[in-house]
Amino acid sequence: MKIQNTSTGILHVVSFNLGEEEFALDIKLVQEINRPTQVTKISNAENFIYGFVNLRGKIVPVLDLKEKLGLPHREISKDTRIIVVESKDRERIGLIVDSVSDVLKLPEETLEPATSMIRGIRSEFIQAIGKVDDHVIYILDLFRFFKESEIPKS
Repeated sequence: MKIQNTSTGILHVVSFNLGEEEFALDIKLVQEINRPTQVTKISNAENFIYGFVNLRGKIVPVLDLKEKLGLPHREISKDTRIIVVESKDRERIGLIVDSVSDVLKLPEETLEPATSMIRGIRSEFIQAIGKVDDHVIYILDLFRFFKESEIPKS
């Protein structure tokens, strides 16, 4: 399976957990990973909008991936992280995850197309499924994930 952004046949990803599932994002999209700081909640926002954080003087919207993917809610813990990514329009967006696992190199031959048969997860946001040792990892397609109109501007 040919994944966009891999000229070497290897996809470099940052893997993270949402509940019991492991997900990943192309490392080229990841700007930084932070512990949750004070998050300012937004009233009357979409369910998946967690709030805003101030990162070194820059206001960044924080989105709840579990809510967007239809996964069960879990409280913030010591392992919770905010992955800051760059959107299509070069805006920074924070993605709240239960924990960050690793940086992985996934050879193209270990990747398979996402199937609509993935139970409990909104599969339209999955770019591919990777096989890592004895488990699978869902590779998210960040650009399909959010409509620009859904993301609050800072």
